[in-house]
Amino acid sequence: MKIAVVVHCYYLDLSIEIINLLSNLQKDFDIFITIGDVSIAEDLKKKLDEISMPNTCNIIIGQNKGRNFGQFLVELREELRKYDLLCHVHTKKSLDRGDFLRGWGEYLIKNTIGNSDIWEKTIRLFDENKKCGLAYPKKYTPLPFWSEHWLGNHGIAQSWAGQYNIKIANGPIRYPVGGMFWVRPIAIDQLLKHPWGYDMFPQEEMQLDGTMQHAIERLVSVVTLENGYSQYEYATDLDLYRPIENKNYMSDPNISVENIAKNISNSKFISFDIFSLCASGRQNIEYLALQNVLRDLTKNGDNISKNDYVSLRRLLELQSRFDRRHAGNADLQEIVDIISVQLNLKEKNILNRESKYIIDIFNEDPRFKEIYKIASNHRKIILVAECAYDKILMENIIKKINLPEPDYYFTTSETAGLCADGSIWTSIKEKVNASDWDILHFGKEIYVDYFIPIKNKVKAIHIY
Repeated sequence: MKIAVVVHCYYLDLSIEIINLLSNLQKDFDIFITIGDVSIAEDLKKKLDEISMPNTCNIIIGQNKGRNFGQFLVELREELRKYDLLCHVHTKKSLDRGDFLRGWGEYLIKNTIGNSDIWEKTIRLFDENKKCGLAYPKKYTPLPFWSEHWLGNHGIAQSWAGQYNIKIANGPIRYPVGGMFWVRPIAIDQLLKHPWGYDMFPQEEMQLDGTMQHAIERLVSVVTLENGYSQYEYATDLDLYRPIENKNYMSDPNISVENIAKNISNSKFISFDIFSLCASGRQNIEYLALQNVLRDLTKNGDNISKNDYVSLRRLLELQSRFDRRHAGNADLQEIVDIISVQLNLKEKNILNRESKYIIDIFNEDPRFKEIYKIASNHRKIILVAECAYDKILMENIIKKINLPEPDYYFTTSETAGLCADGSIWTSIKEKVNASDWDILHFGKEIYVDYFIPIKNKVKAIHIY
């Protein structure tokens, strides 16, 4: 089996540690070292000369973009396709994540190439299981449950994957968190044959999420499965490889009754995404409402297609966010007025129709309703919605599902900021006079209702 080991070197001390590990293995493989700093390259060359590496060793100096995936794909993609198996490791320190993750990089390196035993187990796994495409250490235990999720990377990944007719479901995903793994090059062939350039990666700004490199880290798993291969994780506690299934996704550890009660008692304000109160979720009820509006328009003599109306309605709301530089979005009246002109509609009551159908279709989620009732007895309640709807519609929804009226309503059509980028939380804190961590938010969307609030110093509990 022809094997390549790709080592991306950013920190010199860890680079030397990895080189020492590889030299001690005394195995047959080729090494590719990618570096974005000429001075580190010179120091590593000296180290390689000192230890007389028996393996073929290639040093590639490229741009410092894309972290461990930039040079891997821009400089090496064609060369790596010539191998039967490749291993990818890098000098991970995670200095921006706090002390509790300082051992993450060490854990991944140790359980990917740490000794002859793990090396031989890995080679045997791929040799005996021809459908094994990807293998990596199980998720580092201190990492939060939401690390195995698309977070803010789904759109970037889907844009790339669409070029290869790959559809990606948003939500939880099992993948090599931290970006160290073993893979058959053929299993990720689309990634390796894609014409990557450094311009496809952002300038390094210590981004925690939402970049092409974060998307690629997850795409390694997606493409492997798309090509009919399976993935395995090295269970460090059991000292064995086992197959991975998405259903192993961890849930928020805070969703027990005891923890919810404790978090409510320790917060001044309790916030809910209004569509989390709905069992069907926003996308489903909005889609059904728009279908009903379209049906009414057709009955009244307007000659429009489903795609014309539904697509334009959604596009205009999205476009309004860009037009307002993410300081909120247009309200429903503005959107309906534009649609009426562009599609030359006879119907003049679209706004009321859509609002009515949203309320009619809205079906309560008993879990959130119960939490809301408990919280409203002790704390001030905030309702949040990223949508074109106004406070009146939100009030009518609360009446329909028979909940106490909240203390505050915030919708992005009436409040500066968006939920998607967290800017609305600045407005909310200011208007309710809340300090950092005074608000506890409940929602179903892992990114918008959990990751983003926490990033903006709002406590959050994810219930899906």
